[in-house]
Amino acid sequence: VAGVVGRADVLACLFFLSSVLLYHGSSGRHRVWSSIALAALSMLAKETGLTALLFNVAFDLYRCWSSNRFSPALKWRWRSESSYGRVLRALAALVLLVGARLALLQGSLPAFSPQDNPPAFHPSFSVRLMTFCYLAAFNWWLLLCPWALSHDWQMGSVPLVTSGWDPRNLLTCAAFIALIALSCRCLVDLELQRHTPAVVGLMLLVIPYLPASNLLVTVGFVVAERVLYIPSVGSVIITVYGVQLMWRRSFGSRLLILGVAVLVAGGVARTHLRNRDWRTRETLLRSSGRHRVWSSIALAALSMLAKETGLTALLFNVAFDLYRCWSSNRFSPALKWRWRSESSYGRVLRALAALVLLVGARLALLQGSLPAFSPQDNPPAFHPSFSVRLMTFCYLAAFNWWLLLCPWALSHDWQMGSVPLVTSGWDPRNLLTCAAFIALIALSCRCLVDLELQRHTPAVVGLMLLVIPYLPASNLLVTVGFVVAERVLYIPSVGSVIITVYGVQLMWRRSFGSRLLILGVAVLVAGGVARTHLRNRDWRTRETLLRADLSVLPHNAKLHYNFANFLKDIEQQENAIKHYKEALKLWPSYASAHNNLGTLVLASGRAEHHFLQALKYNRDHVNAHYNLAKLYRKKNRIPESLKMLERCISLEPRFVQAYLELLLLKPEDEKRGVLDKLLELEPRNWEHYLLYGNWLKDRGLLPLALDYYTRAMRLSFSTAHGSARGEVVSLRAACLALRSVGQYSRVLQLLVRWHGVRGDGQPASRRVLAARAWRLRSELAERAALYARPRQQSTPITSTCLHHSHLEVPVDPNKLKQNDRILAQNTMHSGATSNGAEKNNVNENNCQKFEHRKKSVSLSSHYKLTHNKSESGQRQKSCPLHKKKKIKDPEFPPFVSDHLIKTY
Repeated sequence: VAGVVGRADVLACLFFLSSVLLYHGSSGRHRVWSSIALAALSMLAKETGLTALLFNVAFDLYRCWSSNRFSPALKWRWRSESSYGRVLRALAALVLLVGARLALLQGSLPAFSPQDNPPAFHPSFSVRLMTFCYLAAFNWWLLLCPWALSHDWQMGSVPLVTSGWDPRNLLTCAAFIALIALSCRCLVDLELQRHTPAVVGLMLLVIPYLPASNLLVTVGFVVAERVLYIPSVGSVIITVYGVQLMWRRSFGSRLLILGVAVLVAGGVARTHLRNRDWRTRETLLRSSGRHRVWSSIALAALSMLAKETGLTALLFNVAFDLYRCWSSNRFSPALKWRWRSESSYGRVLRALAALVLLVGARLALLQGSLPAFSPQDNPPAFHPSFSVRLMTFCYLAAFNWWLLLCPWALSHDWQMGSVPLVTSGWDPRNLLTCAAFIALIALSCRCLVDLELQRHTPAVVGLMLLVIPYLPASNLLVTVGFVVAERVLYIPSVGSVIITVYGVQLMWRRSFGSRLLILGVAVLVAGGVARTHLRNRDWRTRETLLRADLSVLPHNAKLHYNFANFLKDIEQQENAIKHYKEALKLWPSYASAHNNLGTLVLASGRAEHHFLQALKYNRDHVNAHYNLAKLYRKKNRIPESLKMLERCISLEPRFVQAYLELLLLKPEDEKRGVLDKLLELEPRNWEHYLLYGNWLKDRGLLPLALDYYTRAMRLSFSTAHGSARGEVVSLRAACLALRSVGQYSRVLQLLVRWHGVRGDGQPASRRVLAARAWRLRSELAERAALYARPRQQSTPITSTCLHHSHLEVPVDPNKLKQNDRILAQNTMHSGATSNGAEKNNVNENNCQKFEHRKKSVSLSSHYKLTHNKSESGQRQKSCPLHKKKKIKDPEFPPFVSDHLIKTY
């Protein structure tokens, strides 16, 4: 169990358990003295052995509490064989043993240094208290999850808890809450004593840990795994007893069995791995078990899934492992390249194998081919001259190094000519390239010279972190899609900081603390802080970022393009056009800039030219095809518009806007396929179901249309895909469809349900009255409009059916009395007939109203008032009637935007 060290603790634990078992195995006096003798032997091995007597006393009092509490015959006598007599003898032996132990220490406790136990020497009482409480909780956590193990926890291994807001206090609170809850549960059950195993486990968990808790005396360690041997027994007892209770209550749950199996398997695996660490001194100190290597490989794989540069983690591990073990392994003939070897070569072999597998997996995710980029993304990579590419790429590496030293010229986008090509050897920028590579070569030579002694390990680590993570972005291995990207400098910046700090440290040692060096470091830190603050201000909003970057790179076409997009979004059309033109001036073949500029110059008639230019430079530009199709449709060039939409869909099969536009151009018989495709692409979009319902209603398939209207309402009323507009529009479509066939009861039912969902807290009776009032208003408005029509007309009247909210009843003073009389006759004597002229008029209008109920009525979303001449020759607004001639709606105008699409 203990491995190399801690054998005295194992001996103390052996005597501890023997003392406990002997004390509670029988009530004979000789057993008590034998138990005391074993506790004394445990104390001689380790001071924690004294807690055996304390445990015996506590458990004896607990066990005999209910039987002895009300017994007047029992007294505290030395020779008594009762539990009180045993407790008295055990306490006396405890006092004597403590005195003997102090006598062996010559009356004073051992003296320790702040290196052994830093919290004990902190001047603040609150810091000491919080840290010691956290250490107790941390030991409890080691019993639950013994993953982070070490043979030495001194010298700041556990940082001090200096604030109440430290998140580690959450672990402290959780541990003590669990301890208090378990203690209260045991105290409540003190009379019946039904949970004795839990009490035993709690005592074994707490009492043996007291000497190491720093609460009684100061100890010479922060965390020591050897003091957890006996508490681990208590932890196991509590765990097993809890599992037993859960088993009884759940009648043998399979999930419980699986949990216990996983817990046991995890403990066995962790014990096996830790025992391998304890085999030799080297493996213990290095903790270079194979599980650490595989854990590192797993983390590198996760890093690779986030970004390809994560693969360089394994490359760094291999390089640094070879460097660190160079002097010790170079002349060792026993070391071989073996897969199962625990040497550095074995680790390197596994890391290289994992690197190859991860590279293959990454290529498999890319379907065996690298991403394709355009000259806009990385202009140097597409230059035909090898010398120009080489000089430019070398200068870019030096420029990135300069950004680490002086991060003043920063931009979020360095594409499209932000860094001009180095086309000549006389370009002054080559001086920066030479300086950077000379410094790199000099530092590398310094590290190689010191390879045997390894006195400058920080410089080696910094150099590796500076170079290796930058390799994927250097364009030396593969072509990347950027010129300069500040995000690839995150890890290299760590290497730069390490080299800088190590250099300052060497200068400090050699100059004995020069004031000039202090001033230089202060200026460097202050400059970095100031630049960080200014750059953070630039990143606050999209506008401030673009304006700041344009001031640094005014010749960057991409920045002008992005700024024009921003100006267009805030409705500054003129300025947006200006920056689009500036982007095209800097980069004439910028297809997306042509497309977006075309969306702004529709009035000038230049839109088609820019869309065609966008397709000239990029034949696969989806938005340009779509915008050109919309433009052709407005110009009534239907065949060309259809051709553009078909090309757009072939490029982007899931482009929903193109299908909506295609829906306007297709004949009625061919729209079903487009509607089915829309439902396939967006099955959760209520608008598509509404479009499908409108098409079915126009075809006379009202039951199917109602089914799609119901689905649209269900989606619009759902919480995940809900829409306030969708609720009203889909409900209105269903109500109008039902009203067109005279199903007013179902209309009323839908309205009552809608008011129930969106009633704003109104009672149900009030919502029903509101729905009935709406229905009555609709019927009365129809009748009023019907009887307000002139009796004799030479020409038929045509009008547009409107929504009930648009109904207007004309006020004609000459017709008021007549309308009231006719309305009263129809309501009071529905079966009676009127005079001949009125009867013929009403029958004619009724026929005009109900003749075409079998046909589907399509209601327009855009209402246009029509005017009819009255008998007096004046023009009045017509009343909405059910028309004899069916007038179709415009083809789904609410769902197809008239705006052209720009490219971001």
